[in-house]
Amino acid sequence: MNKPIFYLYGRENCHLCHDMWADVRVYCAQNQKDIDLVWVDIDEECSEYATQYAMRIPVLTTAAHIVVCEGRLNTSSLAQAFKSSDR
Repeated sequence: MNKPIFYLYGRENCHLCHDMWADVRVYCAQNQKDIDLVWVDIDEECSEYATQYAMRIPVLTTAAHIVVCEGRLNTSSLAQAFKSSDR
């Protein structure tokens, strides 16, 4: 697997997180982009970003930790992030 282009921060017991994960995986697969899922309450190597986003989950960020969307998937923001990642 390549270095992820996106990170999704969420919790295992969060239905919004699972919904966004399912949706964003489809978009990433269609656009040949890698994404990594970070469970903020499970991952032992939880980064400072996971701590920062813990109360806002789900949060989708770029690899540079720029927030793409949070709460629900915003496909317009995701499409813009895909274009930016191609540069």
